[in-house]
Amino acid sequence: MTPGGVMSHLFTGPSAFRGNVDNYYEPENSYLNDVLERRLGIPITLAVLAIEVARRCGVTMVGVSMPGHFLVGLAGTTSHYFDPFNKGAETTADQCRDRFREMAGSDTPFLDSYLDPVPPIMILGRMLNNLEGIAQRRKDPAMLAWVLQFKARFPDATPDLGHRSAVLFKNSGQYLLAAQELERLVGLAGPGVAPKAIEDLESKARRLRARLN
Repeated sequence: MTPGGVMSHLFTGPSAFRGNVDNYYEPENSYLNDVLERRLGIPITLAVLAIEVARRCGVTMVGVSMPGHFLVGLAGTTSHYFDPFNKGAETTADQCRDRFREMAGSDTPFLDSYLDPVPPIMILGRMLNNLEGIAQRRKDPAMLAWVLQFKARFPDATPDLGHRSAVLFKNSGQYLLAAQELERLVGLAGPGVAPKAIEDLESKARRLRARLN
């Protein structure tokens, strides 16, 4: 199957997947299980769907993390891009630049690197950033806590993310999750961490576990 055929299969016809233009910031748009069930999503989740379906059809596609609008591209080329949010329409690099300037303003420079392929971990990171923003706008500390918990597992994550998620879990009454997050930070502590800091984490985790009784 060709890349265009994959796009047509997924994003045209009565059972097509569509961009959720009416409720763009619903968290369900970022959950792949809900995207599959509702056949609605946002650019990045529809792109993940397209990449995976293309892979099963023998076509290698990649995520393109253009600011403001995620796309997919044909691996190994710099001219074949597709917009899953817009019915899988094929788009050129020049059209991508024009779209970017419409969103960011004509004075904002467009970098060619915006059309570079990105690895899966960066796609996941951008999805979690979207969910973090939704949780903050909704003032939902429980949702924000688990989003930060996932982000804290990234290889380049700082301990601050784990601390923040532990505090949010505690404030929402999820004491076991808060204790487990602090204990995880203890296990990750390197030789440069002061013994007093480790003792404080262990003490806080014990107090949280005591609240479960």
